[in-house]
Amino acid sequence: MTEEASNFYSKGAEKFAENYSIQNISEEYIELLEAFIEKAQNGKVLDAGCGPGRDSQLLSDKGFDVTGVDLSEEMIEIAEKKSGDFHVMDVRDLDFDDASFDAVLVNQLLVFFKGEERRKAFSELSRVLKSGGTLFLGLKKGKGKFIREKYGSSVAQYPMTEEKARQMLQDFEIHRVEVTEREGDQPGFMNFIATKK
Repeated sequence: MTEEASNFYSKGAEKFAENYSIQNISEEYIELLEAFIEKAQNGKVLDAGCGPGRDSQLLSDKGFDVTGVDLSEEMIEIAEKKSGDFHVMDVRDLDFDDASFDAVLVNQLLVFFKGEERRKAFSELSRVLKSGGTLFLGLKKGKGKFIREKYGSSVAQYPMTEEKARQMLQDFEIHRVEVTEREGDQPGFMNFIATKK
């Protein structure tokens, strides 16, 4: 998450936690998380861009040893009330050893980066994932720049084409891809479950 995105979500941290609680998210997303859990099985998982810790709690409930990182201090304060080990940390500079995690969950975090910064963030996430480890990668589908307005503020997001996403995942074996289109000028969603080669 960039500083801009951190500021955006910090302003609405409590509202975000309420609106996107586990009770308020789609069955499709829950099913994808369950597929990720089944593939990863168990072990240490990094929830990168964990926000208020919703997915971290679900993973912890399933028996994973969860570490959550987010650049927003306000989000981490909320997450710390849940199960897991939480840190304020920039994914472009993760303070973990190589191959520290059996699985990495990164949902809608890389949308805040573009170009070299996105490559740097993904390289760090890949670095801390063990060979044979499982990745859940959620992205926005599209091109160019999208401005999200909420919480009395706005933040830039950078969707990707599926082709570019697959190029980014060239060192991974992709097991599942779910693409959801949205109406109007809203970017769609792409979710990948993959294994690091």
